[in-house]
Amino acid sequence: MQNRRAFPAVLFWDTLLGVYRAGAGNCYRIWKGLGLRKQECGQGILFMPIKITLALLLVVFTAGAIHAQDRVAAEKAMLRLAPDAFPALPVNVKKDLQKRGCTIPQRFNKKEPHNVIRGGFIRKDQMDWAILCSTGGVSSILVYSSGSVKNVLKTAIKPDVNFLQSVGRAGIVYSRSIEMLPAKSIRATYRERGVYKPPLAVHAGIVDGDAEKTSIIRYYDSGKWLELAAISH
Repeated sequence: MQNRRAFPAVLFWDTLLGVYRAGAGNCYRIWKGLGLRKQECGQGILFMPIKITLALLLVVFTAGAIHAQDRVAAEKAMLRLAPDAFPALPVNVKKDLQKRGCTIPQRFNKKEPHNVIRGGFIRKDQMDWAILCSTGGVSSILVYSSGSVKNVLKTAIKPDVNFLQSVGRAGIVYSRSIEMLPAKSIRATYRERGVYKPPLAVHAGIVDGDAEKTSIIRYYDSGKWLELAAISH
């Protein structure tokens, strides 16, 4: 992103400097014929690039402010569902989510309610619930081990605006979602790459995804969350 922004900036300054030098050169060649002092001749040329720069900066900052306002409006307009929208969730988990002020953000290109998943994310011999919880404009993945509200695990805390992207006529939309990934699929991902030594994945992981971009496999091991691999869509 920085390289894409740097190129037009360099091009702009090179062009501006060229205009300044050309104008100054022509001015200096005729200053004697007009009876002007050299300083008077150069004064108008000197301030020309400053005026142009200030005008362009005003345009850039105004456009940036409008874009930022659009993103703030899009974040507020995101579809977020209440825990009650997921009848399969255990009652105690729903109550805990409500107590935390959680809503479940919805990805723009999925129709059915999502971002609530079930699997053995802590151990292979149990079933856990993982929910993408949004509160105060920030989302995190909450994992309820065996459906218990005690010692709830939290990971992948990210601002919701980080997952806003412009998609054609749809405008600025939200693109984050989570999915369950079986242990065998995690191992297969590493085998296909042939670069890293496959982890001893014995239980499921969580695919933390950004639509049409890159997804991360989040895997719980020895009391901490690991980012095992990036999956490109």
